[in-house]
Amino acid sequence: MASLKNRAPTATWKLLVLICEGEGKFDWKDIAPSRETTRKHVSNLRKALQGLFGNADDPFVEHEGDYRPRFRARVGMPGEGGKG
Repeated sequence: MASLKNRAPTATWKLLVLICEGEGKFDWKDIAPSRETTRKHVSNLRKALQGLFGNADDPFVEHEGDYRPRFRARVGMPGEGGKG
């Protein structure tokens, strides 16, 4: 999830980091200035996760106009910070 030109993190990577930092919660406005652009970034992340984990299930669910991951997302390793 890095730019082929300069290896800078892509918006897709930044979205994954935001999801992890928010423990699964994020506001579409933190991703892009429009819902449509955010939808595109979520779609790109969806495809990347499905390819990486070899799972056809959708890793996101739309909830009240926002997206929520169907996976557990957080910064750190399991068991760190008292969360398992």
